[in-house]
Amino acid sequence: MGKNIEKKRIIVPPADIILDMLNEKPGADLDLLGFYEGYIRRASIEPSYTEEGFDNGKRINEDLRQEIEIAFLKGLVSLRHNICKNGSTVFVIVPSKSWFD
Repeated sequence: MGKNIEKKRIIVPPADIILDMLNEKPGADLDLLGFYEGYIRRASIEPSYTEEGFDNGKRINEDLRQEIEIAFLKGLVSLRHNICKNGSTVFVIVPSKSWFD
């Protein structure tokens, strides 16, 4: 199975990345951001036009991409605080591979 096809089937980040993020392991926030990189890039695509108004395809709006990434990382701080502040229990459900078949 190709890498692209396999990644499309994975709709949630791996449990170890989530737990690392919750435990504030260095680099875990960036790993989680990396998991969603494709989604963020697709959300940042916008149409492009020539000066004459003709369709020039699509391009990634880098400013928008960076804004989304910054908001994502800021949101992780709030998420981590809200989940962990009162000693909340976190359940991570890891489906078997057969669940996706």
